[in-house]
Amino acid sequence: MTDQPRGAIDWARQQAAERETTTRVFAALYQSAEDDVNRIIQLAEQWASRPERADALRELTQALRPDDISREQP
Repeated sequence: MTDQPRGAIDWARQQAAERETTTRVFAALYQSAEDDVNRIIQLAEQWASRPERADALRELTQALRPDDISREQP
């Protein structure tokens, strides 16, 4: 057979299974975050294109990044 003890083979298989699980979890988290960011961009573009919603976009931006909005205003 092989020179490796059975325990080492089982350990290697367990490690490989854990790596695969971790990879799948990170992929799902990445996809979820990417979907959220795309939705936020879509909403921001919608709000920016409609003058009646520009104030709502400004308020949202100020709530999320107060330092950035203060630098933009004259």
